[in-house]
Amino acid sequence: MLDELRPLIETYGYLAVGVGCFFEGETAVILGAFAAVRDYLTMPGIVAAAFVGTVIGDNIWFWLGRRLGRPFLMRRRHWRRKSRRVELMARRHSTVTILSVRFLYGLRSVTPFVLGASRVHPLKFLLLESLSAAVWALLMGWLAWLVALAARSAATAENLEWYLVAAVLAVAAAIWIGYFLIGWLRTRNAQRSIE
Repeated sequence: MLDELRPLIETYGYLAVGVGCFFEGETAVILGAFAAVRDYLTMPGIVAAAFVGTVIGDNIWFWLGRRLGRPFLMRRRHWRRKSRRVELMARRHSTVTILSVRFLYGLRSVTPFVLGASRVHPLKFLLLESLSAAVWALLMGWLAWLVALAARSAATAENLEWYLVAAVLAVAAAIWIGYFLIGWLRTRNAQRSIE
């Protein structure tokens, strides 16, 4: 059944990986690796798409932070705690904080925003974050390739790959839904406490 989607995957696969890494990352790279194992895409192309999507996403968050700044952070109750942690890290070790942006799970989108709001120099952020994104894309690409190879070699059932892809998508969807639901509930509760 995956073979029926081959033209679609070959046409839009790299774009899908880039967009996926703009928003999240790991899931897109893993799905791309499954396509690469079947020779629909190439791993160097997936790593490149992951790198580009990651750099664009992190820099958009950085520039939003630079433009909207601290007042925006203070209005976002669920970001306040996270932003304080990032600010403390950035004050002590700004270079290490920038280099670790892609590896700070739970702080990944807030970190570039806070760094932008804290007036880290844009060129410093771009260079160090690009280095971090390259390391992350190579590491994730390699790990995803190993997972996809192991899944393919373990595939005794005809549709095991489909089940694995479906499981990865289901987990990613559940995480995103949970993230947005928690944010919505926090916002609603914050509004109720103000009233």
